[in-house]
Parts: sequence; structure tokens; C-alpha cells
Amino acid sequence: MDFKDYLKSRFGISLPEWLAFEEKGGKILAYVRDVKFIKNYDTFGIVAGKSTKFGYKPSTEFLQIFGDVSIRNVVFVSRYEAREIAKGKDVEVENHVATDGYVIVMFEGKVLGCGLLRKNKLINQIPKSKRI
Repeated sequence: MDFKDYLKSRFGISLPEWLAFEEKGGKILAYVRDVKFIKNYDTFGIVAGKSTKFGYKPSTEFLQIFGDVSIRNVVFVSRYEAREIAKGKDVEVENHVATDGYVIVMFEGKVLGCGLLRKNKLINQIPKSKRI
């Protein structure tokens, strides 16, 4: 399964046709299909994710752009949980309908980023550079 199919099956995210992906150096880059002809750059687009032992892990940046249209495997967190996540901590979550694996973490309709759900524990995947 490629990254685009994974996003569709795991999160229900349908992406626009103009968006293309390329794997480079262990990372998956997303870019506008028409700019691929540019050869003078080592990388272009944004890092959309990477492959891990738990499957594909979408990047925070990618989810903040495209994650708000997801229809499954989303964990909605409270203000307290959002603060703890912003500090880099893992949190216990209840009353979610997501299955174990990578999930989209949302607070008040905004995507915070990616988390790894194991039973009722949300393991923080927010990059250290984006934590408070």
C-alpha cells in the first residue's frame, strides 16, 4: 500500500489529484505534480511522512494542512490534554473511536498533529521543535 492509499484507508482522507508523493531518504515528500520538472533542487514540497515499524507516520505539517478532512482515527482531546501534548507528554484518553496505530489529534476543530494510540494511551508524536 502506498502513502496515498494509506491515508485514504486509515483516515478517510481523499487528496486532490494535483498532489503527488515521492519517497526520498526514508521520508515521503508531497508536492504539486506540475513542479516535478524542476531539477535544480535536492528536495521540494513538504515532508508528508515516513515509514516506521508501526506503518506510515504522517508528519505534523502534512496533517495540519490536510488532516481536517479526516473521517476516522481522529482523537479529540480536551484543553487539559492539549496542554499536556503541547508540553511533549503522553496522555490517557477515553471515549475515542480510533483504533490503535497512528491517529490525528484534534482540539476544538484544529489539528494538533499525529499521535500513536496504544490502547487508551496517546503517545506524543509532536516534534520537539513544536512543543512548548
